[in-house]
Amino acid sequence: PVYLKCCHLTQGRADSVLKVSSATWLDTHETKVHAWVRAKLAQRADDVGRPWRTVANELTQSITPGIFVQAAAKQSPLDDVLLMVESNRDKMG
Repeated sequence: PVYLKCCHLTQGRADSVLKVSSATWLDTHETKVHAWVRAKLAQRADDVGRPWRTVANELTQSITPGIFVQAAAKQSPLDDVLLMVESNRDKMG
């Protein structure tokens, strides 16, 4: 899979990442993807309800809207083991 990611939307609630699981999926969902891209390019970040809203919005409004394609990360079984060790270490102090 690959992911379409918006570089100008920084909040998780902005739904700014779209997974494209295969070329077949993309062919089948072309209209949906075009609509998503148009909507996301028109959307602007807004940290509403946050104390840093004014400052953060000034920064994010200066970013030219764009979307890039990112390949899926390759993960080895060792990555899962290391993550568990680090997580447990953090819990134990």
